[in-house]
Amino acid sequence: MKLAYPDTDMPTFQLSLGRGLDPRAHLAIGGALAPLCNEGALIIGGGLSYHNLGGFFGRVPTAREDSKALHNLLIQTAMAEPRRVGRGPEGKGLRPREEHLLPLMIVAGAAGDSVGTAPYRDEVMGVRISAAHFG
Repeated sequence: MKLAYPDTDMPTFQLSLGRGLDPRAHLAIGGALAPLCNEGALIIGGGLSYHNLGGFFGRVPTAREDSKALHNLLIQTAMAEPRRVGRGPEGKGLRPREEHLLPLMIVAGAAGDSVGTAPYRDEVMGVRISAAHFG
């Protein structure tokens, strides 16, 4: 945060993910944090939906299509009204474990009924990336 707001004395807290890696539990954690947004808190989650390093380096022939399918599902879900959590594309090629997506669940939970936008979309090393914004 110091890079984005160098002249601000801003309290910053880091939150760990739950051991069970349950998306609904992380949505609930976000929901518990939602009142902080009314007080001016900024809740940021980082991660990467597609996380197969072989795909980034051209060793997975379906990487581009896999990452686009997952990207489209995530963006459509974030921008849906009402937002629902469901299962996305399966496959070991997408990500090794859920923790790459769970920060998004916390942020979406904190957003409540706020519909998301996708202000940033790009492709890096053949893989689709984007950012979702709520509120």
